[in-house]
Amino acid sequence: MHRISKANRINQQYVEKTVLKTLLSIAFKSDEKPHIVMNEDGAIDKRFAWLRPVIELFPLGRKHRYYPGHKSEIVFDTMVLAYRVNGHFIYSMNAIDTNADGDPAFFKIGSNGERLHVSQLQNFELVVPDTSDLERHLDYERRAALGRGRQFDVGNTISLLSSQAGRGASVVDTVVNEHITLDQGPYAHRNLICLMPNVETMSITDQRGKSRVKTDVPVLLAEANGPWLGAWKIIDISEHAIRVQLHGDAEENHDAFVLPVHSGVSVLVQIAKTEQQFQLKGYVMRRFPKARVIRLSTILREDKYQSFGPFDLFELKAALLNH
Repeated sequence: MHRISKANRINQQYVEKTVLKTLLSIAFKSDEKPHIVMNEDGAIDKRFAWLRPVIELFPLGRKHRYYPGHKSEIVFDTMVLAYRVNGHFIYSMNAIDTNADGDPAFFKIGSNGERLHVSQLQNFELVVPDTSDLERHLDYERRAALGRGRQFDVGNTISLLSSQAGRGASVVDTVVNEHITLDQGPYAHRNLICLMPNVETMSITDQRGKSRVKTDVPVLLAEANGPWLGAWKIIDISEHAIRVQLHGDAEENHDAFVLPVHSGVSVLVQIAKTEQQFQLKGYVMRRFPKARVIRLSTILREDKYQSFGPFDLFELKAALLNH
């Protein structure tokens, strides 16, 4: 005869009580819906498989980047301040319980921390600050292309760039769903934007799976309003990104060693053999002890910065290969 564990007995008793309550509510035509707590160790419905990567790529309180309206050359900083789950706000990752496989299983909502099972999820939004004021740092042409103060119009697309990916670039398109100002909570009286993720657009790109061209070309880098730093060289180039490595000892090149993740950076490549020069702008995607991965966004062409396109990539790769 098989022994029934204490946990199984308790679970069986709970199910029996729930079923009885359901039958009684039907018998007496009660409007009350029985509160059913799902199995905490059970597998998550495949319909909600997208939830884990979205939360892992865009955790609360971490700095990320975004570009509005599919304009990848206009990139701003942002942060996911909260998740809005069925209209309830979650401000801490501690309010999310996972199952044995690490999948989100319960959200703690409301002032009493009531547990909402993922199977009851109807709406999930990412809440970010209204960063429209960052537009003032753009040049005239990019402000005009963006439309002053229009990036967060309801229905617009905001593409979020995760800083959490182990490698490559992770992007998900979202739609501006609502502007809100809360009366209470940690972000009370601040303008917030609710973004609805379009999970079908989620792209987790492994740059190692792309065509990567190895090279060894000196390059000048400069932070915003900073001097050109000559202690770097390009060691490879992939789709829209270059990997640069620091020459010599980091302590000896302290000024050149900063360049933190997300910082904007100017890039100057001079090919002496062909007398070609490329002046580009981008931002630091990843940081290593003596290397940086820089995503290129614009290139100086005809005395103005324009979007870095496929032909520009071909030209830059060819020049580096013939250095």
